[in-house]
Amino acid sequence: SPSYAEHLERRLARPVLYFSPLKFVVFAGRCPTPAACSYTAMLSRPWQMDAAAVAQLQQSDLLLLGQDSITTLKGGIITGRLPRQGAVLLNFVSPGELDG
Repeated sequence: SPSYAEHLERRLARPVLYFSPLKFVVFAGRCPTPAACSYTAMLSRPWQMDAAAVAQLQQSDLLLLGQDSITTLKGGIITGRLPRQGAVLLNFVSPGELDG
């Protein structure tokens, strides 16, 4: 149905830090590069992520994927590092963004 398709588009047109099917974070933001995501909020809390890692992501506004770690920053200041554990940054965009 069109409403379901619109719902999926709104959900998928967001940056996602993906570790596994049950461990991922959806952000309100954008990814200027394949290894960087600037964001204003976390839109989901992963079931399998510890509270300290979630708090670190919530207190930051930028994440940078390195080879072995994820560096988090707030206002350009490093807030911490998390183990990468095979995470990838998925950057889905809506069809409207592709036209611009």
